[in-house]
Amino acid sequence: MWGCQVHETQSGDFMATLPATGTWSRGDQRLHSASVTLDRGLYNRAEWRELLGRVRDRTIVWTWNTQPVFAGLLINPGRLNGRTNELQFQYADPSELLDGRWLFGVGTSRGEGGYKPNGKTQLLGLSRRGVVIELARIGYTDASISPAWPIPARIPAREAGPVNETFYHYNFEAIDTLMQDQVTMAGGPDIDLKPEFVGNKIRWEFRVGNPYLTGSPIDINLMAPENAVTDWFYEENGEEKLTGMHGPGMGSDEDMVVGAAFEPVSAGLAKDGIHVDKNDDNVDRRSNSVRGRLDGLKDVVKQWDVTVNARDFNPAVHSLGSIVSLNLRDHAWLPDGWNDTRVIGLSGNDSDEIQLDLETV
Repeated sequence: MWGCQVHETQSGDFMATLPATGTWSRGDQRLHSASVTLDRGLYNRAEWRELLGRVRDRTIVWTWNTQPVFAGLLINPGRLNGRTNELQFQYADPSELLDGRWLFGVGTSRGEGGYKPNGKTQLLGLSRRGVVIELARIGYTDASISPAWPIPARIPAREAGPVNETFYHYNFEAIDTLMQDQVTMAGGPDIDLKPEFVGNKIRWEFRVGNPYLTGSPIDINLMAPENAVTDWFYEENGEEKLTGMHGPGMGSDEDMVVGAAFEPVSAGLAKDGIHVDKNDDNVDRRSNSVRGRLDGLKDVVKQWDVTVNARDFNPAVHSLGSIVSLNLRDHAWLPDGWNDTRVIGLSGNDSDEIQLDLETV
């Protein structure tokens, strides 16, 4: 069964259990809502305020059979129904922090701090996964930046490789932007913040795929009269499909460095994209960069939306990256046999149903 807890974010300490109802999801930064009746017999005014009045200093944890499934930072203390005393509050995955964090750290009221006009961060001799790991280490746990910076996250060890990245601070690219740029390249790793308990404290495990995340597999025979699925949809989406990509770099006008990558004519009607990096002065490097991005956009995306019962798909065991094999026969659109898919998102509420976002492997 479901449970809802409040924890102090930076220490991870357990604070209280809430008789709340609400929603959650993994694999995105969406705001989610929960509702609780402010019972003065349960907590007094000061205690309710301490639990649900501290933006980002409080973490809302949803558990299934006492195991954490989702842990999100409190974002909006809420909307109060004055007649019923019901408070609706909102929370989001802690990756939302990286939208407003930069590699140079924080500033001060006098405009000082980590930013310097000539500042840069160099991540050298790393794998692509290693770059993402280092961005996460800085973004989530670097206590040297500020006491108000770190959250309890378990980050993998440094991973060496051939990749060298230089990030110039004057571009003011948030850490989330830099990380997503690495993740969306062909071969870029999938990532996840998976909540875990350490005693009664909450922390997050930063999971990095190679390039895909992994998890406990499950087989579902859709042809069986009784199976774990209560509803499902299949979708093919070509909105982001490209056949080529241009890569402008350093310089201007006729002196500008431009790399490029293109698919053969057999890829279909031409539609190109563009990726700009004005700090790059090497044509081959620009071409390799846009080649990697094009490889991630050249195919039609095939996805499934599947609703399962939490008793059959335990959200505390199966996770992002789990392989879900779906069996079909004699379908008008889809081929016969087992269709292997990977969990790229999961969501739910206080009911027993779990929504799975799956991509075809």
